[in-house]
Amino acid sequence: MKREEPDARERILRATIELLDSGHDPERLTVRQIAARAGVAVGAINYYYRSRDRLLNEAVNTLMQEEAARWSGARQVGERDPAAQLRALLRQTSLLGMRYPHLLEVSVRYELEQGRFSVAEMILPLLRAIAPQAGEVQLRLTAVQLVGTLQLLFLRRDEVRRFINVDPTDEAQLDPILDTLLENVLCGLRRTIPWVGQP
Repeated sequence: MKREEPDARERILRATIELLDSGHDPERLTVRQIAARAGVAVGAINYYYRSRDRLLNEAVNTLMQEEAARWSGARQVGERDPAAQLRALLRQTSLLGMRYPHLLEVSVRYELEQGRFSVAEMILPLLRAIAPQAGEVQLRLTAVQLVGTLQLLFLRRDEVRRFINVDPTDEAQLDPILDTLLENVLCGLRRTIPWVGQP
C-alpha cells in the first residue's frame, strides 16, 4: 500500500463526520465514498481503522465528544449544578442519537461488543461531583447503568414503545424519560453503600 501522509488518519475521520453531517445514511456509506472525500486510497481506511464499522464508531464518538465539549464550554457561564449538567449532557447525547439513529445502532453494538465505555467515562466527573462520598466502583456502575439504559431505549425503541408506551426517539417524550431515569439512579448514588474492597 502507498504510504499515506501523517494526517491521513485524521482526514479519514473528518471526511466520515462530514459525510454523516451532510445526511448520508451510515448503512449505505461506503469506504470508497469516504476515501474519495478524504483524498486517500481505499486501503488507507483498513490500514488506519481496520473496518468501516470501527471507523463509524470512532466518528460517532468524536461527534459526541465534540458536542459534549461545546456543551461543556457553554455550561461554564450557565448551569453549575452537576446533576443538571449531567441531565443536559445526557439529553444532548440522546439528541445526537436521534439525529443519527442508524449510526447509533452501529456504534452502540460496536461499543458493547468490542469498544470501551467512552460515554460512561465522559459522565464520570459529573457523577463524582454529585456524590463525592461514593466509591469508584459505585460511580462506574452508575455511569454504566445510566448509559446502558439509554442505549437499550434507543436500540430497542419499538419494543420500548410497546412496553412502556413512550417513544424514546420523540424529543417531547425524552425529558420525562431522563427525569425518571436520573431520579431513580441518583437517589441510589447519593446514599453511601459500602463496597467490598473499598474503604
